[in-house]
Order: sequence, then structure tokens, then C-alpha cells
Amino acid sequence: MKEVFSTRQPIFDRGKDVYGYELLFRSGFEEYYNCLDIDRDSLEMMAFVNFGELADGKKGLATFTRNLLIHDLPTALPRDMMLVGVPSDIVVDEEVVGACKRLRQAEYELVLDNFSADDLDSPIVPLANIVRVDFSATSDQSAKDIQKELQAHDIKALAKKVDTTEQFDRAVEAGYGYFQGNFFIKPVIKDSSELAGNKLSYARLLAEVNRPELSVQDIADIIRSDPLMTYHLLKFINSAWFGIRCVVNSVQHALVLLGPRETRRWASLLVIRNLGQGKPQELLLRSLTRAKVAEIIAPLVNMRQHTPELFLTGLFSSIDAMMDRPMDALLTDLPVDEKIKQALLREPGQFRNVLDLILCYEEGNWDFLAEAAGHLGLQEQALPSPFQQAIKWANKTLGLMDETEVAQPA
Repeated sequence: MKEVFSTRQPIFDRGKDVYGYELLFRSGFEEYYNCLDIDRDSLEMMAFVNFGELADGKKGLATFTRNLLIHDLPTALPRDMMLVGVPSDIVVDEEVVGACKRLRQAEYELVLDNFSADDLDSPIVPLANIVRVDFSATSDQSAKDIQKELQAHDIKALAKKVDTTEQFDRAVEAGYGYFQGNFFIKPVIKDSSELAGNKLSYARLLAEVNRPELSVQDIADIIRSDPLMTYHLLKFINSAWFGIRCVVNSVQHALVLLGPRETRRWASLLVIRNLGQGKPQELLLRSLTRAKVAEIIAPLVNMRQHTPELFLTGLFSSIDAMMDRPMDALLTDLPVDEKIKQALLREPGQFRNVLDLILCYEEGNWDFLAEAAGHLGLQEQALPSPFQQAIKWANKTLGLMDETEVAQPA
């Protein structure tokens, strides 16, 4: 079976929790699914695997072509796990209206894309559950008018291309219920450059564990100065993951048991987890996924010796959004590896090439994916598996972090 290139973009509710994911497949569904003689069981197997793993138990939104809609192919997937997207450029005729009616009768939810005030009279509007409005291309007044009209018909409005916190706030004020865009990974720069006390201690820990020569004593001193850090470390080392028979109640003993490599990893994950408090959980999940992808592909691009640094590059790639400070100001204070700094500051180099490749795939930027892979001497076909593995690992790790406030990488 052919590898399916697929990624996901979160759909948030008003509380910035993930309601579902838009699932992006290479060239839409057309490259793999848009043919009349396709075997339905093959479609079911190929698509279900991607929906199940990518959506992670939430709703998965996929846009289907006219050909697939009128032949009822969306029904190959369970209705409770998906949202059926209707493309904005579809010609609405009797066949399309009939397909939408059949889907609604089968209790599938329909999502209309790129909705505008001119679309209100379309015959498929009454069949929609959700409509998506391009918030970046719609005036505030028009956005409000569309939302009110949809609300009157019990249809939910989704604002897409919401790329700043200010746009998110305006969309909320306009009454929108769902949101898509990069607003959650953009830092909200504060007037003050001072870090809060607890964030300062985590920043100190992050700086210390990334020094070339790791000092157990210095790290232990930082951890002991913060009761919450001490609690996290001791709870982690005494968790069932390690299976240590005796109780470890010394910070220094715990660090010795972890060893330098895992101390760096544990501390980095702990810092990122705590710096991300008050931010959408998806921000942390994305950082974890990037870190794991970078780690997996390191040996594939002849960078095995830099695996730990590449892991940290992915992990720190959104630290500016977590701490609401400019990336260059943050990196001035943190003595991380120079190659990591260069990558995070978008300076050229192999570390930056790895991060660019990850971002291309993550964003579904298929047009530039081949170029990004070529810079690393990597075949595109090698990419889907690392991303699928990374999403699984990130979900598992986040679950462990919720249970013990820290996580042990697999």
C-alpha cells in the first residue's frame, strides 16, 4: 500500500481547547482516492488509519471532492469520528445537493468552506452544521453579520486564518464558536521583559542542563530551591516507570540515577511543560511532536551524532510563544548549543534545514516539501512514518506528564 502523506491542523473552541483537527492529505484526497473504480475496503483501510491516529479521538475534518461526495465515499468512515468538508469551489447542482442530503440523513456533519455573505442563498447552506469564514479576508462587520445569520439557522461559525491573538479576540467578540490559525503559536509580547519568579527558576534550570559539562551539584541546587521542581523530580523517579524498589528521597540521588542524558531530557520536558501553563495544550503537543520527529529523522539524514540537539531544537521551537518573549531575547539568556540558536533564529544551516522540513510537513506545505527534503538528502517517502510515530509518542508523553507532571521519553 502507498504511503499516505497526511498532517493535521487544530480546530479550537472558545476556551482554546482542541475541538477537532482538519486532516490534510497530499493534493487533497485526489492523488490517492479520487477514482471511480477504487475498492471501498482499500479506501476504508487507508483513510481510517489516518483518521484514527491523526484525530486522536476527536473529530477529523476532511474535505472531499465532488466526485467522492456524489458517490457517497465519505460514508466509508464512521460518522461519529468525522466532519465532511465541502470545498468552496464545488459546483452546487442537484447531484451535490442530493449527496449532502444523503449525508445529513445518515447523520454526518457537513462543513462548508470559505463562506461569504454571497453564499447565504446557496441550497446547501441549510444542510450545513458548520461553515468556515476566512477571517483574514472578511471585515469585522461582515464577519458579525454572517455569524448572526448562521446562528439564526442554528449553524455554527468557524473563523479560519486567525493568526494573531487580536484576531482571535475579535472573532470571539463576533460570536464565532470555532477557530483555526496560528494564533496559538505566536508570542504575545509583554511590555516588561522581566520573567516571573517561577519562570525564572525554570529558565535557570534549562540553561544549566544545556551547558556542555553538566554539573549534578549545580542542577540539584536549582531544583532544591524550588519545592515544585523537587516534587516533580522525586515523583518521577519513584514512578512505576523506573521500578526502583527503594524510595528515592534525595534530589542528587535521583539525578545520578537518571544520568546526564536523561537528566537533560527530563529537565527540558519539565521546563517546557511548566512554561506552557496557561497556554493551549496544543502548543505543548506541537513542540513535543516536532522534537520527536527531529530525533527520528536525525540518523536518516546522517546527523545521528546530533540527535539530542535536534530533539531540543524541535522542543524549543515554540518557546517564544510559551514565554511571550521574542526568540532572540530568550536565546541571549540561555546558553544552548550554537547550532540550536541558529536554527531557532532562522539562520541557515543543517539544523535549520531539519526544522524547515518539519514545518513544511506540519503545515501541509506539500509544494516545498520535496525541496526541503532535498536539502537533507532525504526521500519524501521516508517522512510519513516519523510523523505518525511522533504524534503517537507526543500524545503518550503528554498523558504521562499529566499523570506525574513529568515524562520519560520512549
